[in-house]
Amino acid sequence: RIIFGGIPIELESYPSFEICKKNKKYIVSMATSYKFYPIKDLSFQNFIDRILLAEDDIEYYAIGVSPEDEYWQILKYKYTSRVHLLGVLEKIEAHEIIKNATLYLDSFPLGSATSLLEAASLGIPALSYKSPIQNMDSYSKYSYSNLDELFDEVIRVLSLSDIERHKISIETWELIKKWHDIESFKVNISNLDSIDVHSPIKLEEEIIEDDYKRVYTDFLYDLLRQKKFI
Repeated sequence: RIIFGGIPIELESYPSFEICKKNKKYIVSMATSYKFYPIKDLSFQNFIDRILLAEDDIEYYAIGVSPEDEYWQILKYKYTSRVHLLGVLEKIEAHEIIKNATLYLDSFPLGSATSLLEAASLGIPALSYKSPIQNMDSYSKYSYSNLDELFDEVIRVLSLSDIERHKISIETWELIKKWHDIESFKVNISNLDSIDVHSPIKLEEEIIEDDYKRVYTDFLYDLLRQKKFI
């Protein structure tokens, strides 16, 4: 039942976001390498390739991905000066890169919820792919289950003015504060005993029935088959 409590993150008082004009568009992601490993038609690398082909003033940064990662080599050599694999970084260094980015894009097929919330807490517009195991109520507005829709939204957000992106940053910060701020987390946890949990589980108005359980199981099994997913 802990799913009702959310993920607690550190949020300071309402931040004053700095709006700075960027000459280039920077997309950044942060996750362990295995979360980007493709399964079936879900290839994060192909998705980034599609974005970089669409506009030549976009650069991509991956925090947590080794420069030697086999799944990134084609993309790395195709876009020598536009794809940057940074490996594991210290928190302060990672935060500086994220704060200077135009957009944060969550990893898939396996999402990184903590990294997504961390990026949003730093005042960056953040988008994610909605998979059977990455489907947070708190972030449903900026999550997409269709890759075409996600692509269109990435391009749209990148094309916004700094002021418009700033508005999204404020909205997402307020959204995660409502669900994931430490104090909100304490309240959610204290109320767990009063929540009736039934089977099948009810998320908003959608019931998780056998078909959804099958999709969830198949998704995890495809990840496991790579033998690199723990």
